[in-house]
Amino acid sequence: MITWAESKSIRSKVMKKILLSFALILSVCLFAQAQSEKTVNFEKGKTSAVVTGVLNGDKYIDFVVNVRQGQIMYLMLTPELKTHLTIYDPDKDNVPDAFEIGGAMLPLDYSGNYTIRVRLWEKYRKQKSGIPFTLKIEVKDDE
Repeated sequence: MITWAESKSIRSKVMKKILLSFALILSVCLFAQAQSEKTVNFEKGKTSAVVTGVLNGDKYIDFVVNVRQGQIMYLMLTPELKTHLTIYDPDKDNVPDAFEIGGAMLPLDYSGNYTIRVRLWEKYRKQKSGIPFTLKIEVKDDE
């Protein structure tokens, strides 16, 4: 039989584990929210948009673009020597050969939201001042 003191000790240990688990989940959620995601909408009648931002440290910015299967997406990123792109399909899978310097031309295999991640090259992540970038996104029907 468990004594009152043993029962209290067990409850205390369980409560500590629950609180630690909660703190871990909360910290993961806060880290995930520290990154930025922006939806890119094209003006009526336009097939391209230009977005800008400033990056520093390990931060990245995701730009989400809704496209149709069969279209072609053209990307141009500057400054190309300090920044790079990683592109994810609607299933959040990394698009093969889409880790690019400066830009990309992608025939789109699926309809849905593609994510374009802009990030600094590792050697520039320790700079104290932010590094501005410009990303031109153009989506055209395959002709």
